[in-house]
Amino acid sequence: MRAPWAYYIIVCVGAVCWSLCLQSLCMAQNPDCPPPVNGSVIEQDTTSWPGKRGTAQDSTALRTGSSARDTSAGGLAAGDSASKATSGQSTGTAPPPPPPPMPIFNMYDMGSVSFSFAQSASANWQQGEEDYFALKFALNSRKQISAGPVLLRTNIITALGANYKDDSIPENALRVGDNDMFGELVVVYPVRWIMDPYISGSFRTSITESFQYFFLPRTRVASLWDPVTSQQGAGFTYMVMGQSGMFNTRLGVSLQQIRARYQTQMSDDYMTPEIEQYKSQSGIEFVNEGTLRQDSTLTYTGRLSLFGSFQELGVWSVRWENETRFRLWKFFGLTWTFNVLHDIKQTRRTQFKQAIMLGILQDF
Repeated sequence: MRAPWAYYIIVCVGAVCWSLCLQSLCMAQNPDCPPPVNGSVIEQDTTSWPGKRGTAQDSTALRTGSSARDTSAGGLAAGDSASKATSGQSTGTAPPPPPPPMPIFNMYDMGSVSFSFAQSASANWQQGEEDYFALKFALNSRKQISAGPVLLRTNIITALGANYKDDSIPENALRVGDNDMFGELVVVYPVRWIMDPYISGSFRTSITESFQYFFLPRTRVASLWDPVTSQQGAGFTYMVMGQSGMFNTRLGVSLQQIRARYQTQMSDDYMTPEIEQYKSQSGIEFVNEGTLRQDSTLTYTGRLSLFGSFQELGVWSVRWENETRFRLWKFFGLTWTFNVLHDIKQTRRTQFKQAIMLGILQDF
């Protein structure tokens, strides 16, 4: 049964509102930052960006190179005018040297690693005796660099967790919790428009085995590279960046492939007698990403991605990931995560997960 169109309209409106709010917050924290990045951000001094590895000398050298290129262009124009005015008289001056090649410049470089845990124990007449312990390791790295005429954006997200629950039901006491690995590369060609063209490629898979625990014995549903979802896209993107964060959005057409070997739940077509291990589809992608850092103690990272197939535009896959980190003291802090996933290839119900964990936080 298809979800009503009103559901997807509400999701799209919420995505736009979330994007506009995040963009306005980013601009409010840095009013001196020009709204569009679109190529001109290369000359922006981003030495105060948290976690950036570039230096002030790099930024100054880049601006100096831009000024030198502008001066060289002006000198060429002046030389042409002088040659026309003298009607062929030789000036005897050598032509200006060619502009230097564009350097590779880190526009922002932000990463974090965390190791969190949660624990609870109870012994009462209502629940009996119960011990619960959870561990989670997370790695998040986002980088954008200027390499010649293009901008490269990389995004790596890794999360692995396990839960141990010892109670009156001893079966499946140790369970795999977070189990996700995601990598993405976006290539943007700045043309100084409102939105710049881009091409992208990404993959998503599990790090280790995952199981369903609804029935006994447990059922394996995923493992490393089985299944794996790859996606390529092309369209237009817009980005704004300031001292307190960044926001980018993109819209385009996309190709998606799902490959599986044993866990064919996402690739198999149940309308055919054969078991398909490969599934491809084309559609529309809409992705929003944002990062806000109020100060050294509060950081928010969010990503909202939607994909709709051309075969069934009434059915969309929605993934909304949020993480807020509160640094309490040096390397220790709280991590609050809230994720929402709606993908009918997995289940027709909307999945969500929320957790607050205490652990070690480190930025790099």
